Amino acid sequence: MLLEGNQYFYRPLSLAGRYATLINQFRDIYSADIGYQLLFELMPDLRNIKFIPLLFKKTDRHIYYNSCNNQP
Repeated sequence: MLLEGNQYFYRPLSLAGRYATLINQFRDIYSADIGYQLLFELMPDLRNIKFIPLLFKKTDRHIYYNSCNNQP
């Protein structure tokens, strides 16, 4: 999904990118806490992924991947 006038976009090809996209969609639909709770109920394997706590910073509204170096 390309963002208007922005050099960043989602990279759903990587595992981190797929989960980041899912988490962001849940954040948009629900409040953060409810979104995470529902996400964990739907995808319990997320609890075992080490990078997930980094994605759950409440200060970050969205997680973007840089188009050049694929870094968040």
